[in-house]
Amino acid sequence: MIFGRRPELAAISSLLDDGQSNGGLVVIEGAFGSGKTELLREAGERAGQRGFCVLSASADIEEQSFGFGVVQQLFESWEEEFTDAEMRGEVSFETLHGLHRRLVGLSRKSPVLVTVDNLEFTDEPSLRWIDYVVRRTHDMPVSVIATLNPGEKPQEPHVLSGLLLSRLCRERRRLLDLGLQETAGLMEAFAGGPVPQAAVEGYHRVTGGNPLLLRECLRVSGAACQAGDIPPVDPVSADLLAGLMPMRDRLLAQLHRADPRALTVAGAAALLGDAADEGLIAVLANLSPGQLDSIRAKLAALGILRINSAAIRYPLIGALLENAVPPAERTQLHARAARALHERGAAPEEVAVHVVEAGSFDEPWAGHVLLRAGESMAASCPQSAVRVYERVLQEPIDAQERVKVLARLGMAQLNANVPAAVRRLEVAMDMASEPEERAEIALGLSCGLAVTDRHQEAVRLLDETMAKEELRRDELAERMAEQFVVAGAECRSTLDAVFARIRSYERERGSTGRCPGGLEPLIRAWLGRSAEQVLRPVQDVLSWGRDRRGTTFWYTAATSLLWCEEFELASWYAEEELRATRSAASLRRVRALLLRMQALHGLDRLEPARQCGVEALDLLDRLGIGDQAVAAAVLAPHVMVLAELDEREAAATLLAERGWQDIHPTHWHNVALLHSRARLRIAAADHVGGLADTLVVQEACRHWHMRNPAIVPWQVTAAECQQALKARPAAQEAAAEGLAAAQRWGSPRLLGQALRTMGLSLTGPRRIELLQQSAELLKSCGARLELARTLGVLGTATREKRSAEARRTLREAYELAVSCGGKALARCIQEELVHAGGRITQSAERGVDLLTGSELQVAEMAASGMTNQAIARRLKVSLRNIEAHLTHTYRKLGVTGRRELADLLRRSSAGARAFGAASRPAAALPGAGWTM
Repeated sequence: MIFGRRPELAAISSLLDDGQSNGGLVVIEGAFGSGKTELLREAGERAGQRGFCVLSASADIEEQSFGFGVVQQLFESWEEEFTDAEMRGEVSFETLHGLHRRLVGLSRKSPVLVTVDNLEFTDEPSLRWIDYVVRRTHDMPVSVIATLNPGEKPQEPHVLSGLLLSRLCRERRRLLDLGLQETAGLMEAFAGGPVPQAAVEGYHRVTGGNPLLLRECLRVSGAACQAGDIPPVDPVSADLLAGLMPMRDRLLAQLHRADPRALTVAGAAALLGDAADEGLIAVLANLSPGQLDSIRAKLAALGILRINSAAIRYPLIGALLENAVPPAERTQLHARAARALHERGAAPEEVAVHVVEAGSFDEPWAGHVLLRAGESMAASCPQSAVRVYERVLQEPIDAQERVKVLARLGMAQLNANVPAAVRRLEVAMDMASEPEERAEIALGLSCGLAVTDRHQEAVRLLDETMAKEELRRDELAERMAEQFVVAGAECRSTLDAVFARIRSYERERGSTGRCPGGLEPLIRAWLGRSAEQVLRPVQDVLSWGRDRRGTTFWYTAATSLLWCEEFELASWYAEEELRATRSAASLRRVRALLLRMQALHGLDRLEPARQCGVEALDLLDRLGIGDQAVAAAVLAPHVMVLAELDEREAAATLLAERGWQDIHPTHWHNVALLHSRARLRIAAADHVGGLADTLVVQEACRHWHMRNPAIVPWQVTAAECQQALKARPAAQEAAAEGLAAAQRWGSPRLLGQALRTMGLSLTGPRRIELLQQSAELLKSCGARLELARTLGVLGTATREKRSAEARRTLREAYELAVSCGGKALARCIQEELVHAGGRITQSAERGVDLLTGSELQVAEMAASGMTNQAIARRLKVSLRNIEAHLTHTYRKLGVTGRRELADLLRRSSAGARAFGAASRPAAALPGAGWTM
C-alpha cells in the first residue's frame, strides 16, 4: 500500500483520466529511497485496471551504453522484431518514427501507459525516443510516467532538460519524506495491527520518514514486527547495520558516481553529527571551501545532506556512512574533530563525543573536558555520560579523583544500567573517606538497591550512614531522611524501621516544627488527611532546583499530584521530564512515562496513556530490571488502561508473560498491581477472584497504614464485588467506609466515585439521589469517563419508570465513553440502551471510534465503492474475513448498508483511526450494565 502520496496519486489519476484520448508526461522526482519505484508500480496497476496497455522499463546505469535498451524493454513483452538500425541504437528520424509507429499501433487497440524508472540512467537513443513520443501525445491516447533522481548525472543532460521543459510535461512531482501519520500507517500495515506511538516516533526519528529506510528497518526486525510487537530501533545497532549492508553498498556506489571524494565528505559529516558545518567538514576531509561546495551540492541533490546545512539528512544513513569508514581512519577523524571543536570553544559534550572515540588522545585538556561533559550529560543522556566517565578512568588521575569519577559513573549508570550502577557505587563507597562524599554515594547506592528489590540493604546503608557521618549540609541530611522513608516504605520487611523513624520525627516536631525536607505533605497524603492540606506543600517540593529533579523522592511528590487530582499539572511535570531525558533508555525516563501515563488516564486520554505504558515496560526490559518490583509500578496503571480500552485478554496475557500470575503483597507496587488485577477480573465477570484479590489489598493497606482511597480505592472494588455476589450488607459497609474516606480526603472525582458506589449498594429514592449527586460532582470537575459510568448507572436505574429520560441519559453516557476511548464501557452502555428500548443514533458520528483499526480500514474501502472480493485481494485476506468485519461494523454503527456507511464516515470526525483492538464485551453487573 502507498502511504503519504495523495498528491502524486491524484496527478497519476488525472493523467490516466485524460489518457483515453490525450496523453502527456508526469515526472516523479525523489532522492534515494523516497519510493519512486513503488509509486510507478502503483500507477501501472491502476492503469491496467482501467484497461490500459502498460509498457514498463527500468533503466540501469550499467546498460547506458546499450542503444535503445530501454525501448527494447518496453516492447519485449509484445515480442516485437527490431531492425538492425534499432538494434545498433542509431538515432535518426527513420528509427525514432518507426518505433513511434509501433506505439501508435498499440494505442489503436487500447490507451497506452509507458512507465520508465530511473530516467536519469536511460540510454541516449531511448531518451530521444521518449522525447519524440511525448511531443506527439497531445492527440493520441499515450501517456508517459517516469521517475527521476535529480542528484544523479544523466548521460545527456540537454536532452533530459528539453524533455522536462516540454509543454506536454504536465507535472513534476517531488516526493517528500513521510510524516508521523504516514509512518504509522506503513508500520501498522507491516505489523498487521496497531503500533505504539513511541515506536512510530522512534522509527520516524531514525529514518526521517524515508520510505525505503523505514521498510528496511522493519524488514530487518522481521518476525517481531509481523507479530505486532515493534522492537525499538537503534541506528548504531550491529544487527541493524549488518542487515542493511546491501543497501549501504548501493548507497556507496551512488556516492562514488557523484564524485570520488563524496564518500569522504559524507563520512566526515556523519561522524560530526549535528555539529557538522562546512568549516569542520573541510578540515576533516582536507578540502578547500570551493571543492567542498561542489561536492556538498551534489550530496544535497542526492538527499544525503540537508539542503540548508552540512548535516546528514537521515540518522540511519549517517550511521551507515560512519560504519563504512575504516576503523583506523575513523579514529583519526575523531581525534581531528575533537581538536578542531576544542579550538573553536565548542561545548564540552560536543568535544567529548570525539575524545571518547579517538582512542589514545594525548591532550592536557582532555580529562577536564570529559568531566564537564559527563556532568551535563548525566541527566539527559546517561549512556553517553557512562562512556565519558569510563574514558576518564583511562586518564592518569589520583586516587581521590578516581573515587569521585567512580561515584559519578555509578550515578549515571543508575539511569542506564541499575545492576552495574550498584556494583560501581559499592566500590566507590568502600574507597570514599569524606563524610559528605560517602553520604552522596549512599543516596545513589540506596536508590539502586531499592530498584533491584534489596530494600533491607538500602535502609540499613542509609541508617548507618546517617548515624556515622557528621554532615555539614542540612540539605544533604534531609535528602537522606527522605530517601530512607521512601525506599523503606516500598517494602513490607522495612516498614517497621520507617514507622519508627516517622514517630521519632513526630516527637521532635516540637523543636523543629516539621519533618525533614518534604516528608510532611507525603505523610499526610498517605494517611488520607486532606487533599487541600497536601497540595500546596507538595507544589513547594516540586519547585525545588533542577538538581533535585528526577530523584525518587521528587517523583513520589509528583505522584501525589495525581492523588490530589491535579492531572494537568502532573502531566506538565512529566512532559518536562521527558524533554529533559533525551536518552532512549533511562530509569528517570521510565518514571516520567509512568507519571504521564497516570496523568493521561486521569485526563481520560486512554490511548496516549497506553502508549506511555508500552514504552515504559520496554525501557525497563532494556535496563535489565523488567522482572523487578518496579515493573509492577508500571503494570498496575497500564493494566487498568487496557481494561478501559476493552483489551482485557491482552492485559491478562501481559501479566502471564511477565511472570505475574502469582502476586504477593511483599512490596507496595505489588499491592497496587493486585488491585489492578482485581479490576481486570471484575471486568471478566470473575467477581469471586476479584474479591479475593481485593481482600488481600485491604489487609495490605492496613498493614502499610495507607488510608487514602485516592491511592488505592479498594473500598469501591470490594463493594462492587459484594454487590455482584448478592452480599448487600457487606457491599454497603465497604461503600460507606469508602465514602467516609473520600469525604475526608475531599477530591471531587474520588468523592463522585464513592457516591456512585454508595448509591449502587442502596435501593429506592436514596439510590437515585446519590447517583444524581455523583453525576453533578463529576460533571463539575470534568471527569468524563467517571461521569459516563455514573450516567450509565443512573439511566439503568431509571429505565423502568422513566424510560424516555433513561434513554437520553444512556445516550449521553455513551457519547462520553466513546469520546474518551472507553470502549469497554461504551459497549456495555450500548447494550443497556438497547434494553431500554433505544438505539445509538449517529448524530455525533462518534460510533466510528468503536471500530478496531482493521474494521475501520475495511469500512473505508467498502465505503469507497470497492467490492468485498476487491478488498480481500488488496488486503490479502479471505473473503469470509472481510464479510465478518463488515458485519461487525454495521452492527456497531447501526447502519444497514454501504450507502449509510459512506455517509457516516464522511460526516465522522473520528474516521482516521480507532483506539485499539477489540475484545469480547465487558461483563454486566447486577443492577447496572458495566463495571464501576
